[in-house]
This record gives sequence, C-alpha cells and structure tokens, in this order.
Amino acid sequence: MENYALWILIGDTLLGTLLFVGFAFAVKGLAGEVKLEKPEIEQVDKPAVVQ
Repeated sequence: MENYALWILIGDTLLGTLLFVGFAFAVKGLAGEVKLEKPEIEQVDKPAVVQ
C-alpha cells in the first residue's frame, strides 16, 4: 500500500493529460482547424538544372 500515492499521482497525471489533449482537439475542432484528410501539398516546379 505504500505505492498507493504514487499510483494516484500517475493516474491523475495521465487523466489530466488526456483531458487537456481532448479539450485542445475539441477547441480546434470547433474552430474548424482540424482536417482529417491529407494536407494539400503544393506542387513546386523544380528549378532548371544548369549543365
């Protein structure tokens, strides 16, 4: 039982992290910043190679 406080501390830390991450994703989702599709990568023409 001497590790009881340690497990409470670990559990509380993990729970707090999950709540923080979930809250952050919820705020981003409400703001419309989260896009589940792949990010669009703009095609950049390669510069001509000087020979």
